[in-house]
Amino acid sequence: MATSATPTGKSSTSTRKRKIPPTPSNYMMITLDWSEKLVLPFDDGVIFLKSLERAESYSDRTGEQGITPYKSQIRTEILSRAEYERYKMAHILGVDPNDLPKDFNVEAA
Repeated sequence: MATSATPTGKSSTSTRKRKIPPTPSNYMMITLDWSEKLVLPFDDGVIFLKSLERAESYSDRTGEQGITPYKSQIRTEILSRAEYERYKMAHILGVDPNDLPKDFNVEAA
């Protein structure tokens, strides 16, 4: 808190608080099957995984039609905010992510 003098000479205490911006979250990469990878903000990834708690699989193959418990493997990885921004920027620029500097920072660009 800051203290300043008023016109009458008395001190006054300022109660203004500085607002701290939220820290950007990391991301979660969720691999379903072999080739499908979802990228979600981390908290949304946790919610997505939680929603699979009661998931079941449907098969429409001849002779195997029906609904069974979901048994497919799901792999998760943490994708840092910096990595996410690097991959995203490489896509926007139409370049290979490896062509961007390893310390590439969107805010500094």
